[in-house]
Amino acid sequence: MGQCRAPCLLAVAAIGFGIVPTGAAADTLLANPIAITGQSAPGTSGTFASFQRPLLNNLGNVALIATYASGSATAWQGIWFGAGGSSLGNIAHAGQDAPGAGSPFNLFQDLRLNDSGEVAFSASTGSDSTFATGGIWRASASAAAVPVALRSAVPGARLSGFNNSGLATVIGTDLSNSNTTVWVGRSTSDLAPAAPLGPTSVFGNVPLTASGQLALAHNLVNGSDPATIGYELLAGPASSVTTLIVRGPSEAVAVGSMNDDGQLAFSASDRLWIGKQGAGVAPVVGPASQAPGVPGASFSSVGLPAINHSGQIAFRASLTGTGLNSANNSGIFSGADADSLQLIARAGDPLPQAPGFVISTVGTPEMNAAGQMIFAGTVAGPGELSDLAIFGYDPQAGLRLLVRAGDLLQIGPAGVRRVVSVSLDADSSPGGTDAGVLAGGEDGLGTNLNDAGQFAFLATLTDGQTASSGVFVSSLPEPAAALGCIAILSCVIRRRRR
Repeated sequence: MGQCRAPCLLAVAAIGFGIVPTGAAADTLLANPIAITGQSAPGTSGTFASFQRPLLNNLGNVALIATYASGSATAWQGIWFGAGGSSLGNIAHAGQDAPGAGSPFNLFQDLRLNDSGEVAFSASTGSDSTFATGGIWRASASAAAVPVALRSAVPGARLSGFNNSGLATVIGTDLSNSNTTVWVGRSTSDLAPAAPLGPTSVFGNVPLTASGQLALAHNLVNGSDPATIGYELLAGPASSVTTLIVRGPSEAVAVGSMNDDGQLAFSASDRLWIGKQGAGVAPVVGPASQAPGVPGASFSSVGLPAINHSGQIAFRASLTGTGLNSANNSGIFSGADADSLQLIARAGDPLPQAPGFVISTVGTPEMNAAGQMIFAGTVAGPGELSDLAIFGYDPQAGLRLLVRAGDLLQIGPAGVRRVVSVSLDADSSPGGTDAGVLAGGEDGLGTNLNDAGQFAFLATLTDGQTASSGVFVSSLPEPAAALGCIAILSCVIRRRRR
């Protein structure tokens, strides 16, 4: 891994994050450790071995799925919640009784965290590793796990949204008619169908906002014929969803995200739209739309969009046009409509804070209510291979490289460590694979970024002799501090050029 980013950048990054160098070098980024491999896994007799994508809410609490080693077993799984240190507690773990299921928890997935301090998750039970058994539960630091849906009653039950009232959206099969159904509820006793769909499949997310709004997209079929004849998008209050749009068989519709006002961002083939029940839909990106900020380029494909409180969307896209190739044909864009769309970051662009370095790849963005964003990607410098990195964006301060392999981290009492790798989830590819990463903060899908600008991430660190991995929380730089950093960096560069 390369370590030759301009020394002034590391110093500036430290200033931007409000780091006061007390006993440590000033070229370090401050990060609060939540959990580290080798440390005791609370609530078990084992130690942490690895971590999946951490979630962060507006209270500053973190929820995470981790594996732990105990005796001869090296890959037990569990869920932990807290703000790190002594506050980190176990919610559920393998071998523990799974309420209502009649057998113990085994594996966990689809973790969600709301702003009330509750988590929801999917789990398999017994020795099942395919999630054919078990179901979906919700729990908190002060309340034991309660079953929301059991797969014995709702086959194939999959968790999607989880709002601040503790309501969850569950996709599964209705045993009475074998049809796909979206259910909403807090427990098995009040789980009710919100949208009976027939013999179809649901595409994308089923967000559920604090105001009780949800959205879903599914394919249309003709009776028992499994061939797709079109796609339908439903949206509105969970008790009264209605059709928002119907597209043809070649325009697959998938929901990205939704906000508390009921606005949703979705894709249909190579198009992006914003819509709302009662207000219709408006296109943001159409076939071959011109890409702002990239002269002569147009959109060739678009990823699922996130939408925040104010109706701004953010998405990753691929581009086509003269002079574009695999090194520069992808980017992140944001705006409230087609007219306000702007380029946030693009592969191949130089990093203003790091002369000689460029953005190699960009992943899927997450966005908060203030329009701030984080996304994973890679950077490359002269003679270096691409290093994994996390970027941040602020509407006032612009794009920032937050941390990359080769940087230093100040992690509290543990001191300074060198970053070996960094990511937003356990998938090292930019953007990862968890559909929940397509988050706007109000969709109940979980996020690494909260409205205060704090973000949770994964990193492997070394002290030069041994390496360990962990979950950490840091903060986006304040706009004023970030702008000051740019001025300081410019001064340093000018002095070095004399």
